[in-house]
Amino acid sequence: MRVRVGEEKHPMTGEHHIQWIYLLTYEGGQIKFLRPGDKAAVNFAFADGDAYSYCDRAVCEMGRGNCQFQCKRGYLIYAYCSLHGLYRLAL
Repeated sequence: MRVRVGEEKHPMTGEHHIQWIYLLTYEGGQIKFLRPGDKAAVNFAFADGDAYSYCDRAVCEMGRGNCQFQCKRGYLIYAYCSLHGLYRLAL
């Protein structure tokens, strides 16, 4: 999963930058630390129970009980900006 902070490029200067991005999954969480000069985007890899397809449909076409893909919904993503503090990012 690729996570990018902001619609526009988020500043990544010494005084104003994203320090970390955290992904809360069904089986735990992952954190990526960033430094000034990095891009405000990271990639997260999934394994085990988190490695199923991610579905963003409002209603599963086959019904939740019959989904053959065992889709996951509701991951939470947080980012911390050195200037503005904690963000909760929408998926």
